[in-house]
Amino acid sequence: MPAQHITGPIHVSISHCLIDGAPEYRALCYCWDYSNYDDRDILVDGLALSVRKNLFEALLAIRDQDSEIRLRVDALCIDMENMEERSHQIVNMRRIFSNASSVWVWLGTGEGVSAALGQLGLSNSPLEGDLSAGGSVVAGSSSPFGRVMRPSATSKPSTLTGEREELFEQGVLQPSQNTDLAPVLYNKVFSRRWVIQELVGARSATVFSEANAIVWSDFEAAIEHLIQLNGQIQLTEAWQLIQVVRSAQGRADSNFVEQPASFETIVTLAAYSQNQDSRDTIYALLSLIREDEPPWIADIDYSRPFVEVAVNFILYAISSSKSLNIICRPWIVDWGNSYLSWIRSVKVNERGSHLASTRRIADSFVGMPGKCKYKATRGAEPVVRLEYGALTTNGFLFDAISDVAVPDPQSPARHTSGGFMNLYQYLRHQMREEYTTISGSMESDEPSASIQNVLNADEIVEVVAGRVLIVRRFPPTIRLARLVGMVGGGTASIGLAPPESRVGDCVCLLLGCDVPVILRPTPGSGYELIGEAFIAGVMYGEGMDGLKTGQYTIREFMIG
Repeated sequence: MPAQHITGPIHVSISHCLIDGAPEYRALCYCWDYSNYDDRDILVDGLALSVRKNLFEALLAIRDQDSEIRLRVDALCIDMENMEERSHQIVNMRRIFSNASSVWVWLGTGEGVSAALGQLGLSNSPLEGDLSAGGSVVAGSSSPFGRVMRPSATSKPSTLTGEREELFEQGVLQPSQNTDLAPVLYNKVFSRRWVIQELVGARSATVFSEANAIVWSDFEAAIEHLIQLNGQIQLTEAWQLIQVVRSAQGRADSNFVEQPASFETIVTLAAYSQNQDSRDTIYALLSLIREDEPPWIADIDYSRPFVEVAVNFILYAISSSKSLNIICRPWIVDWGNSYLSWIRSVKVNERGSHLASTRRIADSFVGMPGKCKYKATRGAEPVVRLEYGALTTNGFLFDAISDVAVPDPQSPARHTSGGFMNLYQYLRHQMREEYTTISGSMESDEPSASIQNVLNADEIVEVVAGRVLIVRRFPPTIRLARLVGMVGGGTASIGLAPPESRVGDCVCLLLGCDVPVILRPTPGSGYELIGEAFIAGVMYGEGMDGLKTGQYTIREFMIG
């Protein structure tokens, strides 16, 4: 409801209507801010109701002096303590946000947020007073944000401390503009999982703070411009969200050019995002399942434990993709569960002193769904079943790890029991023909950057003084595992395995999985999945030939 003074109490009136027949309304997208218990009171139909400070401040920023604003707010429209109502509302979320005339994304009142958003808005030739054209809004505008003022051009920038100062010095922030952009680029609302589906179907969207606002399309353009100036902007929450939203909408850039991503792809891309309830890792994205994909395999039920939801997702992904790659691909931030090794957790790395050499979320050898460059089992379909919490599937034992070595960052050589060996030397001597084709020359002892193409394109990110430093998949240390096998007439095999790998672990090929995996026997007849591996000589199905000759035999593996 309108208020003539900024200090006046916030008055809200609740109305009920059908989703498809509702009067024009906006939908608010914001961070619930569970960590801040500084609640504030608003008046709902005359009765006091406590809401979180972040929502309170958003309503203050939105409130108009003269006109009421019809707004849809989760915290006021859903009883989150009622699990039945909460489960029911999940089904309607996509329609609610798609039917809204606009989705408003609130960045909060944190230090420097408005100044940073204003700087982004200025880079897009804003048309003052017209929210639909993007940019900052000013007093007197007919916009719902008409109360707010643009920050003074002479105001001092926020103080840079700690990590922000480091980012500023590295050029991630824009020193030429004298404005710290981190409060927007790393804003926690962009890492909120629910915001993905709220933006995917939005007719239009606006990002706003206390004193500035910019429409979503201009916000995207501003972030892309920053990336051209400094590629490390791609590591920020803002860009990660943009990438997921674009994938779910079916566009590589500002245009719709391809089919929307599969549900498995969206869940994987959203691995960086956060949610208070772990079940929302899946539930918050269910509305993004395409019409040509199989429907979700279970009811939405918040009374179920997360592990049951996670298992359902694994089974759904295997069934819909006809692939077992999901058991190798991290898709959820570490949730503290260690007894189901085939539910892979993302290891979020701490930002190092040099962002250029840091991967916040490492890539996997299996890559994104449907885009793995390897075919270790030549497209064989998986056969799986769930028994007593274990995933049982078919495959064969290829070999066992006989030796492991930790790369020495001070030396180009990796010492193993068989002598000194590093990946570059291996590629140079054992894969000479392929390397010559790629590099054009084998005379120099200095490896060319084109050695990247021998493995997955993004696995090798730094080549220095004869040392191949691989940080893409298993930062910060990779174990170079020397595997004794029978490929190539009994010659030793070498490969890359997870840091946790150790002597005696099994190297297996599971039908439907495009890369080898490392399994560790457990008491009884089961196995623990240690992770995926790169094993030279078997990545393109060479090991499958051993099935025809009887060298290997298909058997069941019960993975707990």
